[in-house]
Amino acid sequence: MQNQTLSLLNDYMPEVSQYKSRFESLNTLLNKTTLTGKISSLDIAENLFAYMEETQQKFSQLQERLIDTLIEQNFLTILSEAELNAQSNIDVLNRNLFERTADIAFLAKSEMMNNFITHQSDALTKEAIETRMHEYTRKYSVYEDMILFDREGRILARLNSSNPATQTSEPMIAQALSLQGEYLEVFGTADFINKPTPSLLYLAPVQRIGENERVGVVALVFKFEDEMERIFKRFSDSTPGSLIMLLDAKNRLIASGNPKEFPLGSTLSIQKIGDHHFAQTNKRTYLVAKAQTQGYFGYTGPHWSTALLLPLRSAFDSKRLELGKIPPELLEESSLMTNELRRVIAEAENINEDLGDVVINGEIIASKSHSYALNPILNNIRLLSEEINHVCVDSIRGLQKSILASALKGVSFYARVAIDLMDRNLYERANDCRWWALTHRFITNMHKSQENSVREILMGILHKINALYPMYHNLFLFDAMGKIVALSNKEEMKFIDEPISSEDFSRVRSIRDTQKYYVSAFEPTPFYRHKPTYIFYAPILSPDENKSFLGGIGIVFDAESQLSTMLHEALPKRSEVLSSQGELFGLLVERNGKIIASTNEKLKVGEILEIDSRFLEIRGNEAIDEVITFQEKRYMLGVQTSVGYREFKVSDGYNCPVLCLMFIEV
Repeated sequence: MQNQTLSLLNDYMPEVSQYKSRFESLNTLLNKTTLTGKISSLDIAENLFAYMEETQQKFSQLQERLIDTLIEQNFLTILSEAELNAQSNIDVLNRNLFERTADIAFLAKSEMMNNFITHQSDALTKEAIETRMHEYTRKYSVYEDMILFDREGRILARLNSSNPATQTSEPMIAQALSLQGEYLEVFGTADFINKPTPSLLYLAPVQRIGENERVGVVALVFKFEDEMERIFKRFSDSTPGSLIMLLDAKNRLIASGNPKEFPLGSTLSIQKIGDHHFAQTNKRTYLVAKAQTQGYFGYTGPHWSTALLLPLRSAFDSKRLELGKIPPELLEESSLMTNELRRVIAEAENINEDLGDVVINGEIIASKSHSYALNPILNNIRLLSEEINHVCVDSIRGLQKSILASALKGVSFYARVAIDLMDRNLYERANDCRWWALTHRFITNMHKSQENSVREILMGILHKINALYPMYHNLFLFDAMGKIVALSNKEEMKFIDEPISSEDFSRVRSIRDTQKYYVSAFEPTPFYRHKPTYIFYAPILSPDENKSFLGGIGIVFDAESQLSTMLHEALPKRSEVLSSQGELFGLLVERNGKIIASTNEKLKVGEILEIDSRFLEIRGNEAIDEVITFQEKRYMLGVQTSVGYREFKVSDGYNCPVLCLMFIEV
């Protein structure tokens, strides 16, 4: 670490300052004792005190290195924690926004919207389209508005009827009509949205069916402020006192954890000191940890980044860490030790041994020469040696405790990130199956789905959907008898005319509400190559008041890939304080201990995790972080349970408790 950074941080670490004062005092006493010894012993022990002088110089150098190491390791511990938090915030947001790009691309292919714009059906009124929009946002509750424009920017229908706008002159309409890709992503104010702050919009052209002509534009307005508030609230308490910001490519604040101190639209002034970043405002200095998304299915969003700001005044307060959770024996055994710290410990031990040698050799010289004037000096050296050893051990153990306590706190945070990614992902799956079950072509063709020409149409639609939503292994439609009539994965045509499981069919067939859905148990299924997964089901119902059961849709979640990715994303990729020697892995398990995802090859999906049952019994926002013995090894364990996202697992009737357990070997 560069001297400029060390100098800045030194003022904010009171415990390190105390150790520095003690070391300086000991160094002064050692210097005086050496000088006194040289004067008192005259020529009798000249070589001994020359050696003593060399040892004192070594101690002086060690003192500087140890203080620098204490500052650096304390800082890197906090920095690693802050970087993980910042990374998690931007990755959670980016995954959410990827789903929005898929939503708008599929929505633009809506046959109903196309027919409404081109006047293909007198039955399709503005009211009918707005009812459809309402049905959409009842499921995809992340949107605050949906708007349908014609080519000239006239508003033909919208969800938010309280907004009086009837026309827009915004250039985004022309841009959407001339798109080369699937969608347009815009962050800014708009004349058809009645608020002064920027909105996040997704637009796509509506194309005349069977032709290349683009006849209008559909737009979705994302609940941006609401979503950022949820993310900030979910993750802010992992680093007490911190503020989370969302920045654009020019470091302008587009979401702020503290709008009073860091107002929206202002530019965050970041100063680089040494190799690290800091910000200063209102006489406060903040550590800044910035992160850009790792991407999701190649999508990296609108080039935003998150910045976590941690005030240096409180960043290094040991009271924020639960040091009492660290067993004393762990300080001797732990593999969570940096190489630099090991070197400093070794040097401190060598100096202590050198001082011990000075005392032993001095006693021998004094005995042989009958120079008893040496004894008080040697006694002082012995006492100083013990005190130096005590201060070195005390400071190093204090640092180790902080590193271990921070790691223990971190392992619980990793579990929270992973379980949150899962809840958010499955929220989207519950929405997808219900909305796709309302596809007009599915409803009108289910009664003749055995016809080859109709089957080709249905499979073509499913294939296009699956291309937009790559987190599915397969999508299939089944008729009123439970037999599969169409699917998206053409490699699995063998399932055509095969029945879905009787349990799943019975549960789906009983649903008569377009807001309801059913999720299979997490178990092996032939529809996922006999591997375990979730299948989300929704019924396809007749549009009349009877809501007759016509069949349904099943969407096969690619659990093996998706759940494993969530765990890997939640685990730290790089850390200055976590040793590469220790094992680090994560599990997703059901309450009965059945493993549904694992990053540990020895703990396989489908097996029952043999662990104390109390770790699987936590509820709601409860969390566990403690040191345990598991399979004859010592681990830090962090446990978090699923709490749902928006209405998913909260008010929609679906209840499937899942826990995430994260392990760091110590």
